[in-house]
Amino acid sequence: MATEPTHTNPVRRLEAWSIFALAAAVCLRAGLEALQAGAADLDALSALSHALDVLHKDPRFNLALVGFGNPPLTALLYLPLGALSTALATSGLACPLLGSLLLGGCAVLLNSLSAQEGLPRRLRWPLVACFVGHPIVLSLGALGSPGVLLAFTALGAAWALMRWARAEGFRDLLTCSLFLTAAVLTRYDAIWLVITATAYVAWRTRKEGWARMEGTLLAFLLPLGYCALVWVGANWAIMGDPWHFWRLTVARETAGVYWLSWAGAIAAVAVLCCPPVVGLVFHEVRRRGNGLPGPPSGRPGAWLVLGAGIGAALTPAWLSGIGSSVWTQLQTFGVIVTCVGLALIAPVLGAYLRGASASRRGPVLASALLVVVGVVLAGWFTLARGTGLPVSPLEAVTGTPAFAVDVQAERQAGQVIADSLTPQRKVYLLGGPRFAVSLFAGRPPQTRYQEVDDIASLPIQSGDLLALNSAIGPEAFRSALERKCLRAVPLLGDAGTPWRVRRLERIP
Repeated sequence: MATEPTHTNPVRRLEAWSIFALAAAVCLRAGLEALQAGAADLDALSALSHALDVLHKDPRFNLALVGFGNPPLTALLYLPLGALSTALATSGLACPLLGSLLLGGCAVLLNSLSAQEGLPRRLRWPLVACFVGHPIVLSLGALGSPGVLLAFTALGAAWALMRWARAEGFRDLLTCSLFLTAAVLTRYDAIWLVITATAYVAWRTRKEGWARMEGTLLAFLLPLGYCALVWVGANWAIMGDPWHFWRLTVARETAGVYWLSWAGAIAAVAVLCCPPVVGLVFHEVRRRGNGLPGPPSGRPGAWLVLGAGIGAALTPAWLSGIGSSVWTQLQTFGVIVTCVGLALIAPVLGAYLRGASASRRGPVLASALLVVVGVVLAGWFTLARGTGLPVSPLEAVTGTPAFAVDVQAERQAGQVIADSLTPQRKVYLLGGPRFAVSLFAGRPPQTRYQEVDDIASLPIQSGDLLALNSAIGPEAFRSALERKCLRAVPLLGDAGTPWRVRRLERIP
């Protein structure tokens, strides 16, 4: 069994807390700017709305309302903030707050990984600063998106797997397994990280005999298997279908995919998110250890990046929705490349800082050439093709983060509902991002989601409210109201506005 080398630059507790606080403060500032500008991530609002439903929709705490349309971990993490203060949820402030905590955790993990690779503070602090200031990472953190949780779990898995590769300690193996389990419960397509990490663990233990490999893999996969059984069982018990979550996730109709253009999109996202990533991965997966004793310490992280790329190539547009942008479809891959790719800089630099002489460094020309090619391609995509990152660092800080949408109309509709809905009546939401309106209204016990074709069967009464997305015309509910001798009195909006809120009154 390998022995773990002594950390040449241990991280002091004050340093770790300072890095956490600075990273969280930068992210929170960006999140507050985005909140003030009315920008939000719909996945984050959906998770936060589900968390509010769990806490307040029923008289008792009802975990069944966590929702099955999206992986549950993000909603579960929002539960403490919703329990702490309902205002944190209904104002949307919980999103940048959770995102800043997770981004601070990412910064601490990256600093710890860099320290264990022997990087001094003058090198690892700028690396952490580049990570925190990366527009993709900062955008996801500012919005409290599931993407920042994926960044935390992927970086934690790489950190733990690299530690396990040094000493093969059971604690590091279990830590990696827990991080990977959390990643899958954040984004289902993160299962490729699990597959890749499992293959690496099997490859590392293959020479120690079948019994050793089997026992190691069983221990490694046990947390993931347990959580998978619980999630499938919950779908079966609550929704009556063990694969209900999967049917909601995978598109029923998949568009034709041109594999060559899809491969080009994957390559473009990789070099734009982390320009040197191809050279770093090549440097760490080469058979020789670059003239240093033992295998390259960053090889586990390189395996994870390769696994994420293979997964993205094999599952085009199935898990991310047809018709969405390439950046949205490849968000999981982009996050993994950004986090783990930047983390690979630490072991590559650390390998030579630990005393490799010029005669033992081996041929690094190919790795350096690939790094240069990646940087040139990133510049070419940005300048010549005009297809750079979806947001600049300045935009991410000043309130225009990537992957955000304008939810000011939903906030306005929610405020009208909160001011107009009496305690004894209900509001029916039809069409559009209903969860956002429900969240901002802050009335989970009185809120009902309804499909357009169910309007005629609604138990609507005088005093109830209807909140309609602009895609739903008045003819969809006019006849149903007339049969109940009701009329719709406008409270918000008219034709052409995103949302219309109507109060139902008796026809005199």
